[in-house]
Amino acid sequence: MKITKQSKELYQQASDKLSLINQTWQKAETDTASFMICHSVKECMNDLLNCYLLMKKGKPVSSKNLGDLVNQCAALDERFKQIDLRWLNCKEHDLETAGDVFCTSIQRIQICTWIANGIKKVVDSEIKKITVLLTALLPYFSLIEL
Repeated sequence: MKITKQSKELYQQASDKLSLINQTWQKAETDTASFMICHSVKECMNDLLNCYLLMKKGKPVSSKNLGDLVNQCAALDERFKQIDLRWLNCKEHDLETAGDVFCTSIQRIQICTWIANGIKKVVDSEIKKITVLLTALLPYFSLIEL
């Protein structure tokens, strides 16, 4: 279990995007805004799930299907079994979904954002565990000559 440069970048990208979404989803009155927020939330979920899998497996995952990614994460961590993608209003939860299928209401966007924040919470706790472990091991590394 490690945090690589690629997983850090995925996490930071998703975290920044999700932070912006959390601040702006209430302003999704227009279809264009709704589409952009909806698509961004799905990208955040994809990046966070891939970040988790990269930390745990040490290699990137090729799937763009959020359901597949959640299932892969759930196989490694029971907490992901609580992530219920049935609330998403997207065809097969796929990032490549046609542009005409997206959340158009504030309530739908709010649900998607809650799901993304739930995924982020699990990934955050895993990053915290890794950081605590590395911090605890750091004194031992200073004893080893490289």
